[in-house]
Amino acid sequence: MRRPTIITVIYFYLLLTMSLPLGGCATFRTLSTFDPERPMIFSGTRLDWNVTVGDESWPRKFGIAPPRYPVIDLPFSFILDTVMLPATINAEIFH
Repeated sequence: MRRPTIITVIYFYLLLTMSLPLGGCATFRTLSTFDPERPMIFSGTRLDWNVTVGDESWPRKFGIAPPRYPVIDLPFSFILDTVMLPATINAEIFH
C-alpha cells in the first residue's frame, strides 16, 4: 500500500479546513447568541454531540440550527470550547 505524500496530506487538511464554514461552527453559533438561561460551558461540543447521537432537544434548547456535519465539527468545536473555557466560566458565574 502506498503512503500518502506530504503534499496530499496538506491538501486534505486544507480542504477540510476550508469546508468547515460551510456547515457552521457550533461553538461560534451558541456563544454568539447569548442567553443567560442557556448553558455556555462547552456549548458547541454539547450541541454537536447530542445532534450526533440523535437528541433533538438541544437545538431547541439553544434556539439555533445545528451544523450540517456535526461529526466533522465536533473536534473543532471541542478545541474552540477549550480555548473559550475561561471566558465561558466567567460568564456562567457572573451572569
